[in-house]
Amino acid sequence: MYTEKIVIVGSVDRGQFSSLRGLHATVVDLDTGRTVINFPIDGLTTETALVVGELYRRAGVWKFRAVGQGYASGLRGVATDYGINVD
Repeated sequence: MYTEKIVIVGSVDRGQFSSLRGLHATVVDLDTGRTVINFPIDGLTTETALVVGELYRRAGVWKFRAVGQGYASGLRGVATDYGINVD
């Protein structure tokens, strides 16, 4: 069994993502040190959890999909959207 997807998620313990300035995600090629992706994450308001992006395998090659989706429902909302049952 191989890993097909890795979801990169962040959350804030107190407050909301709207209080963070200059938030962005950067993906760097470790072999070359070159920045492959750098995207700003903005427009967040009441969100306390954030799906930054997804690393996924397609045809044996790893790819990155920038998401930047905020969740006012916190980590519970993220987990539910990814099919995880939360009691």
